[in-house]
Amino acid sequence: MPSRRRAVVDRFQAVESLNKICEELSPQQVEQYFIPLTISLSKADWFTSKISATGLYNVPYKKASPPMQEQLRQQFGLLVHDETPMVRRQAANNLAKFVKEMPATIVVEEMIPLFQHLASDDQDSVRLLTVEILIAVAEVVPKEQQSSHGVLLTALRSLIEDKSWRVRYMVADRFEKVSTMKQCRIPISTNAHRLRKLLMMKS
Repeated sequence: MPSRRRAVVDRFQAVESLNKICEELSPQQVEQYFIPLTISLSKADWFTSKISATGLYNVPYKKASPPMQEQLRQQFGLLVHDETPMVRRQAANNLAKFVKEMPATIVVEEMIPLFQHLASDDQDSVRLLTVEILIAVAEVVPKEQQSSHGVLLTALRSLIEDKSWRVRYMVADRFEKVSTMKQCRIPISTNAHRLRKLLMMKS
């Protein structure tokens, strides 16, 4: 177990180091060297490579051309749909950061469907991470976009009523942030203390 934990820490530090290098690269260098690395890791046979890849999208995305950005979004979508729960978990963990680099139109058309897929995952360890994605999406998408507004409210209700206490606990833990979301401020503020107590219940 210690060796496994060490491997996780080493992988996380490697991803951080790569992202710092990417920050210093020119857009041309990012497209010529860094993005091919990211995509190569994303397509690897080993799930550990895919896990690392999920953390290498948002930094190069900022420097990439529109066609390359589209390719990155498509490839990230494949990670979200990966058959391995650990890959989907890290994809969920990094999607909140990824959406912050995109305009609202792309978030609505492409990222919200990815969020919905993760929010309905059969693993509660994946679903609980979608609370952060919900908050990130709500910060990017204007309330005026009524269709997405309804989708976010529906997703929030599902997370609140999730069968897993761990998912409900995550909503409670992020309760202050969720309650100030412009899309959800009115519904959440009603009986707020009672709702938070119910979310904390381990049943």
